Amino acid sequence: MHGLHCCLAYSSVRDQPHLKIAPAGIVPQQERRPQPIINYTFNGVNQGSLGIAPRHAMQFGHSLQRLLQRLAYCNPTF
Repeated sequence: MHGLHCCLAYSSVRDQPHLKIAPAGIVPQQERRPQPIINYTFNGVNQGSLGIAPRHAMQFGHSLQRLLQRLAYCNPTF
C-alpha cells in the first residue's frame, strides 16, 4: 500500500471551517477501463483553479482499486 490513508466519520470533521467534500464517480471509457473522477463542480474548487495542468496529469491510475481495498479493510468503528 502507498501512503497513509484513513477513514473518518463525517461527524468528526463536519465542523472544520474549510472542509471541502467531493463525491467520487466513474466515467465509462470506450475500449478502456472506466476512469475514476472526483466531482468538484458544486463546492467552488473548480472556479478557484487554474486550468494550466495537462489533461493527462489528472489521471488516477489504479486509485479506485486501492481506495476500495482500503475501505474494505478499514476499522468499522470509523
